[in-house]
Amino acid sequence: MKSLVRSTFLAALVAGGPTMAFAEEPADVARGAVDPYDAGGERGRFLAAAGVDSELDEREFKANLEATDPFVRKFDSWSTLKAFDKNGNNSIDWFEADGYRRAMRDAVLLAHDKDKDNRLTDAERAAANRQLAAGKTPRIALPGGLAGGAAGGIYDPIDWDTNGNGKFDEEEREAYNKAHQERWAKWQAEYTKKWDTNGDGKVDGEEQTAAQKAQWDEWREKNPEQAAAYDKQQSQWKKQQEEYVRKWDADGDGKLSPDEYKTASEVAMKDWREKNPEQAAAYDKQQEQWKKQQEEYTRKWDADGDGKLNKDEQKAAWDHQAEEGRKQYAEYIRKWDADGDGKLSTDEQKAASEAAMTDWREKNPEAAARWEKQQAEWKKKQEDYVRDFDADGDGKLSPQEWQEVWKVEREKRAKDGGATERLRPFGQ
Repeated sequence: MKSLVRSTFLAALVAGGPTMAFAEEPADVARGAVDPYDAGGERGRFLAAAGVDSELDEREFKANLEATDPFVRKFDSWSTLKAFDKNGNNSIDWFEADGYRRAMRDAVLLAHDKDKDNRLTDAERAAANRQLAAGKTPRIALPGGLAGGAAGGIYDPIDWDTNGNGKFDEEEREAYNKAHQERWAKWQAEYTKKWDTNGDGKVDGEEQTAAQKAQWDEWREKNPEQAAAYDKQQSQWKKQQEEYVRKWDADGDGKLSPDEYKTASEVAMKDWREKNPEQAAAYDKQQEQWKKQQEEYTRKWDADGDGKLNKDEQKAAWDHQAEEGRKQYAEYIRKWDADGDGKLSTDEQKAASEAAMTDWREKNPEAAARWEKQQAEWKKKQEDYVRDFDADGDGKLSPQEWQEVWKVEREKRAKDGGATERLRPFGQ
């Protein structure tokens, strides 16, 4: 039991280490699509779903739900995804889909990241997975802020550390959530008032298309350099896709059939394996372990023996998992509560964390070495950011100063013609 508790809580400490989980955990539906967000993997799934034109429409969205390794998950909604259609062409390109995925992550973290360490761990991840597996998501902030106007800075940071102690306390977290909800409600009311032309109290169909197109046009007008960089990226991507199709289009019909796409994917995978043997071996091992866990999980809770879990069976598994989590958390408190007050102080949490880290390092020396290397690289990068962007000279970056970092990095990547991935503070 103690070993399992240490392993479970270790996931909160080591973002780059292997995720420890109870054997009976349900599928980690948040992983890849939400947290940790795997932009590369999601891009591959998106392109497979979108087909030769690299644009995902509603028909392809619905069809992809049945795919073996889909981009579209049970918790995804076409109407919400379509709100990220910045150019109003009724289909979604990868950059728009990436924006949707990142907004989804922000919403899930806001709802479930109770300790505000910018990742889902243990009970947080279990709660998020239960919600997502049920086909539900927290309210997602739509991208109206791209064009300013009605959005009124919905993505602007809120300075939550009101007492200046450098921590995100419970009262500050509640204030932050309240401010975010109020800002969202205000934006939504203004957005509806502006674009609800038929007065039915919602923005949908042609109204939504008109709103998105107007916002996109306004953004392009106000940000000509970024718009030009975006167009350049789209042009380059289109050229790459055309070359890809020409290479693998065996029957010459101008598009890739499922068999042609499968051939291309198999060759690409083979090439990657040859060039990255260690990574390929680690990937295979991880996939095998995950498959084994899923098979064991299904066997344990498949009461009717049909080889899959129905709604009642899944609920029974989740209820059991929740109860086991409560028991193990109580055991964790009992073990590390040195003063016996029924809760863990900062020093007691530190002692528990250090013990868990030591245990993980001993059991995973190679992963620990990789993690330390990543930490050292990020520490150096963070020091560079502080040196270049610490406007008030206090030796750390405020939320506003981090916004400037993100802005400069996005502009730099856009000018270089690369993908504009959002930077995040340490640990996210």
